[in-house]
Amino acid sequence: MMVADKEYYVCKDNCWNIGQLIMIDEDATNSFFKFYDVFESKVDGVYFKEYLENFNKEISESTDISKIKNCAEQALSVIREQSMFIRELIFENVRTQEFQYQELPSRKSGIWLCTKESLPFWFDELTRRGSRRIFKVNVTGKVHHGCENYLKNDVFSHEKYRENARAYWRGENINFKREEVLFVGKMTVQGIFSDPSKVI
Repeated sequence: MMVADKEYYVCKDNCWNIGQLIMIDEDATNSFFKFYDVFESKVDGVYFKEYLENFNKEISESTDISKIKNCAEQALSVIREQSMFIRELIFENVRTQEFQYQELPSRKSGIWLCTKESLPFWFDELTRRGSRRIFKVNVTGKVHHGCENYLKNDVFSHEKYRENARAYWRGENINFKREEVLFVGKMTVQGIFSDPSKVI
């Protein structure tokens, strides 16, 4: 859907300034996808799979529990990142391959916005991953409103991801307190805040 001069919010760690014009180009790759261009998981200088294979050979009843915990934490991190990347590839594949979704903004190039109603949820969700500021933006371009519930990632089947992708792209069952807005186009920074309770 196309919008003009619509108000949304962005939770990011960027150093944008009030009045700054930002172009979100649908032919560019966003920072989320760029992360996976360089993501590698190594422990003690070896790739995680090799580390896990070596650890499995060495483990015994006398293995220090902190080493086991470290291995489990590394495994969870790798599973989280890889399952998220698989989800994103499948969501993008469904968008580009299924005719009714091709005109929607891409998760590969778009930026994620939120409404004032969903701002508290997204601010809390994203600040757990690092510090964030809230940018109030005025946007003109293409938006898609989707339900965060379909963005769960785990070791799901590809068919489960495809079902979730179709429901996401159809905009089904949106919980307005957890709504995600995907955007490409131009936006202007209208305000900067440190906390959702201070947003005007």
